[in-house]
Amino acid sequence: MFGAVHPVMARASAEKMGLLSDIARLGYHMQELRIVDDHGRRLSGFGVRVFRELTSGRFITLGRSDLSKLIYDRSAGSARSSSGTA
Repeated sequence: MFGAVHPVMARASAEKMGLLSDIARLGYHMQELRIVDDHGRRLSGFGVRVFRELTSGRFITLGRSDLSKLIYDRSAGSARSSSGTA
């Protein structure tokens, strides 16, 4: 699953770009989601097994910066990029 974007669309896009193996390597394969207090003590949480089952084992969380770097590196040489511009 890919954050706030639709997981099926995100997966299809990542697959077309050839990023799935890199995403699997860099992503977090969560076992449990924990809610903690300011001191890191567990307040509540739940296992994510149901998400892995629903996605046939493809439930992966990836940091936005990791995804950005993968896309940037993959497009290097085939696309012009600029940053800091609107």
